Amino acid sequence: APLLYTGEAAAALKRYKFYRETSLCRWFSAQAAACLAAHHADWHPELITYVPLGAGRRWKRGFNQSEAVAREVGKQSGLPVRATLRKRPMQGKQSHRSAQERQRAAKGVFCPITQNPAKGKRVILIDDVVTTGATAADAVRALREAGASAVFVLAVTCTPPYRKK
Repeated sequence: APLLYTGEAAAALKRYKFYRETSLCRWFSAQAAACLAAHHADWHPELITYVPLGAGRRWKRGFNQSEAVAREVGKQSGLPVRATLRKRPMQGKQSHRSAQERQRAAKGVFCPITQNPAKGKRVILIDDVVTTGATAADAVRALREAGASAVFVLAVTCTPPYRKK
C-alpha cells in the first residue's frame, strides 16, 4: 500500500468511499499505479482484478471504490482489468468488527466467478484498505482456487502496524 490509513489519507478515503467524492479516485489511482510500477519488474503482472462488494452494498454506494481504482490503474499500466470474484451474500460489514471477528468472518467470503479470467495468470488484486489482511487473504485464496499462478495484493491504504505499549 502506498498510503497509511491515517490522517488526511484516511479522511480522503472515507470521503471517496462513503460520500461519493469520486474525483478522489484519480489521486488514489495514481498512488496505486506508482506502487505497481515500482514492483512491476518483480511481479510481472498479467491481469488486474479487485475486491468485489456485495450486491446490497454496491447498490447503496452506487459504485465499487476498489473496482474504480483498479480500472484507472489498468488504464495507466496498460493491463487488462477483469472481475474474477464474487462475494457471498449476507456477510455484513467488516468495519464494525474487531480484528478477531474480522479474521473469523472473512473466511469463505469470496468465491471465483465461472470461467475465471485469472486462470494461469499473475494477478494484481486491488483493495481500498487493508486492516487485518483477512479480506485480502480470503480473496487471494479464492483466486488461487480459480487457478491464478500468482496473486499480489495492492491496497490503496493500510492501517499502521499495531505496536504494543
